[in-house]
Amino acid sequence: MNIHPRTLQRAIALGTLLTASASAQVTYQHYRFEPTKLYAAGTVIQLSEFVLSNGGTPLNLIANNPEIVPPPALGQNGTAIDTVPVTVTGGSRPLLDAEGAPKIIDGALATKWLTPLGDNGGAAKFLYFSFTAPVTIDSYNFASGADTANFTNRNPIDWKIWGRNSAEEEWVLLDRVTNFPTNPASSTFQAQPFPISGDIPPVINYFEGNDTISLNGSTVSLEWDTFDPDLSVTAEAVSLSPAIDGLPPNPTDLREFTPPVNADTEYTLTATNGSRSTEKKLNLRSVAGGTATHRFYRFTPIAMRPGADAYQLSEFSFFHSGTEFNLYPTNAATPPATGSTGTNDNLVNVIVTNPGGSRPVDAPLLADGLPATRLTDIRIKPVIFEFEQDLTIDSYRFTTANDIEARDPVKWILEGSNDGTTWTLIDNVTAFAYPTPTARQVQSQIIPLPGTSLDSNVIVPPVQSWVGSVNTNYDGAFNWPAGIVPGSAQEVIVSDGTREAIRGGNLERNGKTTVTGTGKLTVNGRLLNRGEFNVSGGTLKQTGNYFIAGVNFPGTFNHTAGIVDATLDRGFFIADDAPAAGSKYLLSGTGQLIVKSTGNGNLSVGGGSLLHNVHIGKAAGGDLLEVAGGQASFTSSNNNFVYLSRSGILRVTGGSLGVANYTAMVVGFEGAGNNLLEISGGTVAITGQTPLLVGGGSTGTVTLSGGSLSVDQNISLGQSSANGTFTMTGGTLKAADITTGPLGTLATFNFDGGEITLTGDRRAITGQAWFHGAAGTTATYDAGLNRTTIKVIEPGDSPFATWAAAAGIPANLQGAGDDADGDGVVNLLEFALAGLPGNPGSRGIQAPVAAPGGVVITVAVRAGASFAVEGGRLTATIDGITYQIQGSTALGNWDAPVEEVTPALTTGVSNPESEDWELRSFRLGGTAPTAGFLRVEVEEAL
Repeated sequence: MNIHPRTLQRAIALGTLLTASASAQVTYQHYRFEPTKLYAAGTVIQLSEFVLSNGGTPLNLIANNPEIVPPPALGQNGTAIDTVPVTVTGGSRPLLDAEGAPKIIDGALATKWLTPLGDNGGAAKFLYFSFTAPVTIDSYNFASGADTANFTNRNPIDWKIWGRNSAEEEWVLLDRVTNFPTNPASSTFQAQPFPISGDIPPVINYFEGNDTISLNGSTVSLEWDTFDPDLSVTAEAVSLSPAIDGLPPNPTDLREFTPPVNADTEYTLTATNGSRSTEKKLNLRSVAGGTATHRFYRFTPIAMRPGADAYQLSEFSFFHSGTEFNLYPTNAATPPATGSTGTNDNLVNVIVTNPGGSRPVDAPLLADGLPATRLTDIRIKPVIFEFEQDLTIDSYRFTTANDIEARDPVKWILEGSNDGTTWTLIDNVTAFAYPTPTARQVQSQIIPLPGTSLDSNVIVPPVQSWVGSVNTNYDGAFNWPAGIVPGSAQEVIVSDGTREAIRGGNLERNGKTTVTGTGKLTVNGRLLNRGEFNVSGGTLKQTGNYFIAGVNFPGTFNHTAGIVDATLDRGFFIADDAPAAGSKYLLSGTGQLIVKSTGNGNLSVGGGSLLHNVHIGKAAGGDLLEVAGGQASFTSSNNNFVYLSRSGILRVTGGSLGVANYTAMVVGFEGAGNNLLEISGGTVAITGQTPLLVGGGSTGTVTLSGGSLSVDQNISLGQSSANGTFTMTGGTLKAADITTGPLGTLATFNFDGGEITLTGDRRAITGQAWFHGAAGTTATYDAGLNRTTIKVIEPGDSPFATWAAAAGIPANLQGAGDDADGDGVVNLLEFALAGLPGNPGSRGIQAPVAAPGGVVITVAVRAGASFAVEGGRLTATIDGITYQIQGSTALGNWDAPVEEVTPALTTGVSNPESEDWELRSFRLGGTAPTAGFLRVEVEEAL
C-alpha cells in the first residue's frame, strides 16, 4: 500500500503501512542507514520519512535531539502515545535546517532529509538513529521526497543497515539491498517494508577472464572474488554455468580452459549464502582469426557504459603477427616527438580524423603514443585512420582515457575501405558488452580479427522513444521502454502526443534528439544542446534561463515543422563559447520558432546583464541562424538586444523573421568582425522601437539581394569604432531613415538594385559620400505619402532614364527630383518639356501665344500623348510621366475648363530638338474670358 497524504498533513498514518513477517529480530541502541548507490548515478539523496518497526508495528519515534527547543510534543504517528525518543543525526545540513536529519521522523511527508553523498569526505551519506536504550526492530521502510518525481536520481537503489550498542563496538551489518526498484513517485513509501532477515546475500567483487576475445583453441583463464568485506567471509558456495569439464565443486578460480570455437559463450557465476545468492555474467568469444588489408580503417563506438555522455579513448593501435605498427599522425596540431610505440623506427604515417565529431582536432591524439592525451566525442562519431598505402592487420587494441570510466566504449565495429567511401565490416563487437578495463589509461587486450567467424549482424542500441506510461516525468524510468532514463549521449525521440514529456530542470543533450509527430517536450530549465536536435513536428517548449544551440561543443538544430517556443529570462545563444564555434539553428519548411526575451539585458538599466539577450555568436565563430522557410519571431519585453558577434551569420532565404521591441539589433557587437545579416528571400521585419545598427563593437555587414527588409526605426551604419556596410543588389528595403554613426567615415551603403523606401524627403541621401549608387540611381519624393523612393533606372528601362543617361548627367544627379544644371528646373520637368538638363539656359518649352478668343499656351510634350478631360483639367500619361494642363480665371483655384487648340499655334515657339517631343497648344474652354491663366504640371506616373 502506498500512502498519499495531503501535503499539509503533519503526521503519516504509520499504522496503515503493510507489515513484514518478523523472520528475525535485532536489538541495538544505535542503527545506521547507509545509501551506497542512487538511481541514475545520482549524487544527492533525499527521503521524507524513515520508519523502524517491530512485530508489524511502527515505532512512534520522537526526536530527542537537544538542539530542538522546545522538544516536539508528538511522535512520528502524530500522537504522544508510546513515543520512542531517538536522536537523529547525519548528512551535511545543520540539524535545525529545513532539510536536516530530524525531518526524517517528523511525520510530515512534505518535509525531507537531503544531503550530497560526497560531503564531509563521504561521511554525509550516513543517517544515524541513537536511542536512550537498546530497541528491538524486525523491519524498516522509507518514503520518497515531495519532489522525487522531478528528481528520481535522489532515490537510493543500493543501501545497507547497520547496528551496534556502543561507540566502542564495530558496526554489524543487518541488511544489504542492491538494485532495488525504488518507487519514483513523490511522498511515497515502498510497497512492502524491508525485513531484517539476517540472511545477507553474498557479493561478487569481480568475475573476469584474461582475454574476452581469443583465437580458436586458445586457453582462457577465469578469475573471481567473493570476499565480503562487510562480513569478512567468502561465499559459502560458488558454481559456474555452463559447466566446464574438470571444474571442482565450489572452485576459487579457473585457469587455462578452452572456450567453444567460433562462438560467443555467456558464463554465469553464482555465489550462495544460505537461501540468498548473487550472480554475475561474463561473455567469452572465440574466433577463427584472419587479416584485413585496407588503406582506411574506421572505428565506430556503438555503446558505452550506462550513463555515458560521450566516448573517449587515449590511444589506438594496430598489429600484424604480434608486431605493433609505429603510427605517426601527420595531421597532429603539435607533431609528436616519436611514433606511437615511443621510437622513430619504422614509422607508419597516418591521418587520424573524427568527421562530425565534437573535437575532431583531437583525433590525431589517438596515435601520439601518449596515454595522457585523449579524444573525447560527445557526438559519438567514428574515428578514421587513413594510411599512405594499404596496411595489413590482424588485431588491434585501444587504451582507456584518464577519467570518467562511463565514457569507455564497450560495443563497437571496425571497418576497412580502399577509397574512404565504401566500407567493409571486419569486426563486430555488438552482441555483448566487452569488459573494457575500468582502470584509467590502461590498455585493452590485443583483440584478434574474427576472419571467417565474423558476425555480420550489427546490433545497435534502440532509440529511446518516450512512452509516458505513468506520468509526464521525463526523468521517470518507467516512462521509457528500457526502464532507464536516457543518458545525454543516447538517441531520444518524442513522437507520441498523448502524454507530454516534462523535464523539471535543465536538459542537456549530446546525442541525437527528435521531436516529431504530435510529440510534446517541455523543459522547465535550461536547454543545452551539444549534438543534433531535430524538430519535425509536435512542440518543444522551454521556460528557463538559456536556450543554447551549442555548449562547449558545436550543436545543431534542424527545425522543419512543428513549434519551438522558448520564454527566456536570460539568453538565446548560438553558441556559448569558442569551442562551440560553428553551431547552427536551421529553420525551414513549416517550422515556427518563437522566442520571448524577458530578462533585463540593458547594462545601462539597473540589474541588466549582457547574458540576458539573443546572441548569434556570443563567444564562438561562424555560428549561423538560417531561415529558409517557416516563421521565426523574437520578441522582447525588458530591454533586451539581438547581437551578431564573432563572425555570426543570420541568413534569410525564405519564410519570415520578425524582431520586435528589442532595444537594438546589432550586426557586429564584439569579436574580430565578419558579422553578416544576409537576406536573399523571404521577409524580415524589425518592428517596434528596435533600430538596426550595422557595425558596433566589431565590423558588421548587411546584404540584401532578394526578399524584403523593413525596419520601423532607423538603420544606422558604422557605430563606435567599427565599420558598418550595407550592400543592396535587389529586394525591397523600407526604413524610417538610413543614418551613420558618430564617425560617418565608418559607414558604407552600396546600392546596385532593388527599391528603398524612406520616411520623409530623403532625396539628398544619394549625394552623401558614404552612399554609393549605381548608374541610374534615382531618388523621388512623394509629398502626399511623405516618402522617398530610391531605385536604379538602367538605360533603356524608361524614356526618362534613357534621356538622363544620354544627357551625361552625373550618376548621383540623375534622379527625377535632381536639378542637374542648377537652373531651378528639376530633371523630370525638363524631360517632360524637352529641356536640356546640361544647359542652364534651356528650361523646357512652354510659351504663351497670342490668339483671338483668349490666352493660349504652347508646350512641348512627349510625342503621341493623348489628353482627356479629368475634373476640368486635360490630362495625359505617357512614358512614365503625367501631364496636367490646368486653367484658372482668378488664381484662386485651377479647375477652370481647358481645351486643346488644333492645330497647335507655334508662332514664335522653338521646335523641340528631337522628334520624341511635339508642340501642343491649350486654352481656357467655354466662353473665353477677357483674362485668364494656364499652367503645366508634371509628375511621375504611379
